[in-house]
Amino acid sequence: MWKGANNIAVVALLLGGIACTDKNNDGASSLLDEAKSSVSIADYSRAITLLDSIHKAFPDAFDQRQEAYSLRNEVDYKKTIADKQLTDSLLVDEQIRLDSILHYFKKVDSPELFRPYFIYKSLPAGSIILRSGIEPRVTDEGNMTMISSVVGRNVMHTSVSLISQNGASASTDDIPFDGEQNFRENGSELITYTASQCQALADFAAIHQNEKLSLRFNGKQSLTLPISESEIKALYLSSKLAKTTISIDKLRRDSILLERKLQVVRDFNARKH
Repeated sequence: MWKGANNIAVVALLLGGIACTDKNNDGASSLLDEAKSSVSIADYSRAITLLDSIHKAFPDAFDQRQEAYSLRNEVDYKKTIADKQLTDSLLVDEQIRLDSILHYFKKVDSPELFRPYFIYKSLPAGSIILRSGIEPRVTDEGNMTMISSVVGRNVMHTSVSLISQNGASASTDDIPFDGEQNFRENGSELITYTASQCQALADFAAIHQNEKLSLRFNGKQSLTLPISESEIKALYLSSKLAKTTISIDKLRRDSILLERKLQVVRDFNARKH
């Protein structure tokens, strides 16, 4: 009697295991079908997510896991090709944008700064240290700086603001006097801001580029001056030039990495065959 009961229990366990395996196989097969459907419409990111989930959710679905592994390599290759094509397309667009922006700039060789920089060609003639105003600069690498200058006024400024006619404004970061980044000598005050320290000003200039704006020097005293149209354009176009240059550099590096990845996959597939 006990022997018969044990046999029945073993059969029940086997049947339960088979049912459980079938259920796992059905779930894995369903995900596999969804992944194939995603591949057919070039939604490679979703296909990769689905294929990876098969390995995590259905460790016992051996056949489906094997097929998912094989398909995963194929999808990864197709996705890399698509990413490379998109990156190269964006790179072309950004290069066209850069060329159109550079039309407004001239390159200045500056031995004292050890590297040349681009400056908006329509800015007032003469050195920024001889006039009160602002002067944005952009290096070949896309590093933007902005100089604010006060000449012949004892303002002791530590920041500057742009102000619209309706009272809206934006300001640079505050740069305390340190004799270097904030420099004063012979009646001149010069502050050199990094890109992040003057970005709010550049963004404001872009938004209000068609308005009459004022430039206010903020310090122990306050000095407000009209700002020329060329200085406003110099500010937001320099920011645009810097961002586009940095974007191109990143896209170029991404394109090289994707090409290397494609070559690795090609070499792997060649060894398999």
